[in-house]
Amino acid sequence: MAENTRLTLTLVRTGLTSWEQAGRLAGGVDIPLCTEASAACGDLARQAASSEPDLILHADDQASRATADAIDGLARDAKVREVEELAEINLGLWAGVKAETLEDRSPQVWRLWRDDPTGVNVPEGEQVAAAADRIVGTLVKALGKAKGGSSVVVVLRPIAFGMVRCWLDALPLKGLWKATEGVAPIDRREISKDHLKRDPAGA
Repeated sequence: MAENTRLTLTLVRTGLTSWEQAGRLAGGVDIPLCTEASAACGDLARQAASSEPDLILHADDQASRATADAIDGLARDAKVREVEELAEINLGLWAGVKAETLEDRSPQVWRLWRDDPTGVNVPEGEQVAAAADRIVGTLVKALGKAKGGSSVVVVLRPIAFGMVRCWLDALPLKGLWKATEGVAPIDRREISKDHLKRDPAGA
């Protein structure tokens, strides 16, 4: 019998933190979900748990942990792993600053951030391509260890969610915001383990 090399992969984007709800950039700062996102977590968990996960992966921040815990509460016998390297991009000195403030302060830099974030050097932060390499590379290793035929749920903060979607769809990171904003918070797909051999970078 041929080996089953396919996986069911369900990406889950966490809800907004209190900073993001207020229009502030958060990046990897560890902030809990806002009240509305916490209330909506149950519905998100039900959608994610419907894939009957064998494994739930999440970063070590409060928003990711709360979302993963809600999914775990509805899943049967799923293993849960906290993976530090899946953390959201570090936005350095931009963290906590309102988007409109950055736009007023540095309109050209902000325009570039929105048009092609890979071209921006975030002060004292992590660059987009480096963060994508870290997050996708970590995910590839974790999925590579999963048994063929298994179902894996991966809980990600918003920008990390977009980075993984860019990689899955072989899209350049220039289109990061299209993969991040205005899309459903659940992205489920069947992938082959051969997919994991592709370049982690989506740049």
